[in-house]
Amino acid sequence: MPEEIIVRSVSSRESIDDKTVAYIVGAQKYFEDLRQIAAQLAGLLVLAAAGGKSATPDHPMLEAAELLHESASAGIRGSRATTGTHIRQPVARGLLASTIGGGGDGGAA
Repeated sequence: MPEEIIVRSVSSRESIDDKTVAYIVGAQKYFEDLRQIAAQLAGLLVLAAAGGKSATPDHPMLEAAELLHESASAGIRGSRATTGTHIRQPVARGLLASTIGGGGDGGAA
């Protein structure tokens, strides 16, 4: 069963056009991927802080996180914001770069 996505606008008089809804739905996957990457890295940091000997730079979870990051980065760079999204691509790229440490161009257009 597909997930239901509820999009609430700032004003009850404001409507969201179909292109904006498509953008939101499409971009959601990539930001979910970024959330998963953050959780993977947090888990490894906890493992390292607890003295786990398997928390090494060659841990398989790091490679999985890197591959997912590459995919999410490409997806975000390839998405096209609409005027109704109230977000500009350089902002999204800057967030990506600052959150994950790469994949964006530092906010340049």
